[in-house]
Amino acid sequence: MDNKKHKKKLNFIVINHLKLSLIEYKSMSIISEIKNKKLGLVEILVLGHEIYLKNIKLHLTLFCALIIPSSLPIIFLINYTITQNFNLILILVYFLYICFYLLVFGSIYSMSVAAATENFLLKKETRFKTLMSRIFADIGTLVNLNFRLSIAFILRLFLLVVPGIIYLVNNGYCIYAFVLRGQKGKAAFKYSRTIVKGNWWRVFLFLLLVLFSGFGLQRILNQVLNTIPFINSISVLFLSILISEFILIGTSIGSVLLFLNLDYNKSLEK
Repeated sequence: MDNKKHKKKLNFIVINHLKLSLIEYKSMSIISEIKNKKLGLVEILVLGHEIYLKNIKLHLTLFCALIIPSSLPIIFLINYTITQNFNLILILVYFLYICFYLLVFGSIYSMSVAAATENFLLKKETRFKTLMSRIFADIGTLVNLNFRLSIAFILRLFLLVVPGIIYLVNNGYCIYAFVLRGQKGKAAFKYSRTIVKGNWWRVFLFLLLVLFSGFGLQRILNQVLNTIPFINSISVLFLSILISEFILIGTSIGSVLLFLNLDYNKSLEK
């Protein structure tokens, strides 16, 4: 009887060890691919979702801790605005909260995904508490970068659409440059422009892929959720956005992988 228990325990340990070894080997093969060759955009998306599924517990924690609670006031404000007469103050509050949500929670979430992705590739354990401690220590710099990027992008977009898109493509990796490469202020924007130079079309096409994936999935979810009789239109909108965001976390990871791929390839060219 004792021998059987011992064998089961030994088998369990061996299986777990093999699983861990396989994950480590896979992460090493991914980082090797990122460092040594120019990856296709579809390949990056596939790798992004693969990493997402292997690290889903952490990403589920991040999503539940950051995105869902911060999104609840939005659904409340939308619902309240629709049920009330036109109220300029209420619309202003809604607009200000959206800006706060994108600047603060968007920055925190982007930094979390970037740091967790690089840790996975480098076989470093990522703990939620440690990750949050690191993020909140740098939250001021992070929000400042995001604010400067957003203002410059919006102003160019309002003046002429094309300059706004060009600016976003060239400077959009400033957040990752800060989080993963320690660049701050103007240096972060310069770092982003440096790695995008000569590869702007890859970044632009990847943005389009992410945009159309999100839009298409949300439309499908809208149609599915609308068939449920006890869910109102506001809840359908809210749920379709949240579910599509959760499913497409892999695209956010893919964005980090594209940054790393561009960065490593740029280093090889020097």
